[in-house]
Amino acid sequence: MAELADTLPASLQLRAQLEDLALKDLLGPAGGPNEIVEEPNVRGRYIVGLLAPKGQTALPDDDDDDLAEGGRDTEDGAERDGNWLGILIDERQRFSLTHFQVVLWTLVLLSLLAAIFLARLFGGTRPAALLDVEIPPEVLTLAGISGGSAVVATAIKSPRTTDIRAKIAEGKKPTHFSQVFMVEEGESIDKVIDVTRFQNFFLTIIAVGAYVVLAVSDLAGTAVPTGYPGFNQDLLWLIGISHATYVGGKFPQKQ
Repeated sequence: MAELADTLPASLQLRAQLEDLALKDLLGPAGGPNEIVEEPNVRGRYIVGLLAPKGQTALPDDDDDDLAEGGRDTEDGAERDGNWLGILIDERQRFSLTHFQVVLWTLVLLSLLAAIFLARLFGGTRPAALLDVEIPPEVLTLAGISGGSAVVATAIKSPRTTDIRAKIAEGKKPTHFSQVFMVEEGESIDKVIDVTRFQNFFLTIIAVGAYVVLAVSDLAGTAVPTGYPGFNQDLLWLIGISHATYVGGKFPQKQ
């Protein structure tokens, strides 16, 4: 028994060995720093899903630089992750015109709502009526056009998105804001301006600018505003036609 006790490891040594075995089994590399994982991915072999010795990284040097800069695409300077502009990136990893329009109109309408609320609050409106804000039907129609075209455009291109995602993953092309104007499918991708996107973008900018000026003028001339200012119906028709043209341009599958 004494000889057997001498051959058993001490408790601290045994705990260290158990810890080492657990780390190798969960984190790896159990077969040493040059181990080759035969499973389809590292997570199939190690629960933690990362096979890299301490102090080293499994990523190439170029990717290390990108990670150090917060996930930035250094070829173009456009950050895909960790940046507020990510709200404009769609499922194809491109700057999206529909995302841009929805975000822009949302910011304008919410900012106006906040301004109207504050004006009514400091204008002596009773608390129960602070949010009794009138919204003209033209403004509701405008919001419906913007949101509806975004939904329809996404639904139209969704069946083709999977294949395009695979091509994007292979090419890893940089993102840039000019993609809101450019062709997004086929051989002309990012090489040719899409006229349907081009007209829709600039009409949106003009409409937003005009409505902001109208709203500021209306708020400045009213002591206690009752709601959103109206929207020109002719311009609303023009915006509707522009969105219909933009959405219609997505139907043909570009080869």
